[in-house]
Amino acid sequence: MNNFQTKYQIVSKIGEGTFSDVIKCVEKGSGKEFAAKRLKRICRTSFSEEKSKILMFQMISGIDHIHKSGFFHRDIKPENILIRFINEGENLKVADLGSIRGTYSVHPYTEYISTRWYRSPECLLTVGHYTSKMDIWAAACVFYEMLTFKPLFPGANEIDQLAKIHKVLGVPNANTLNKLKPKLWIDS
Repeated sequence: MNNFQTKYQIVSKIGEGTFSDVIKCVEKGSGKEFAAKRLKRICRTSFSEEKSKILMFQMISGIDHIHKSGFFHRDIKPENILIRFINEGENLKVADLGSIRGTYSVHPYTEYISTRWYRSPECLLTVGHYTSKMDIWAAACVFYEMLTFKPLFPGANEIDQLAKIHKVLGVPNANTLNKLKPKLWIDS
């Protein structure tokens, strides 16, 4: 039992954020109630190159299964990749299917989808004209983060997001942009 649990009793969770939960606690000695913030457990294990490849294979296999079943996830991000540590190794699962969509449904899809840092360029540049390939983009971003413990494209907003992508990958050529032009937010 850690030091916090020897002094306080956790009563319930009263709120949740991206990186922490707010919990209601009672001080054991006085009975006085407090609200405390409890950081969510973040995996900080330095995976070897071999283990990273195994985990990436499991993630892509899970996404492939979703795609072969006629759906795409639309919100691949580290919080939705669950890793269970077992004696023989790690077992990865793709979680949170709340944003799933059928691959054969008609465009345009929801414009604002996926967490910005993992959003593919076609999601950022078009009005709902993206495909299941967005899951692969997001998986690559998650893989980078798994290896470095920092996001690859941590944009503050959509324009900054595109700038960060362009800084790493370069600006798309005119041919690529012309393919997107009929579907762009702003048609010049």
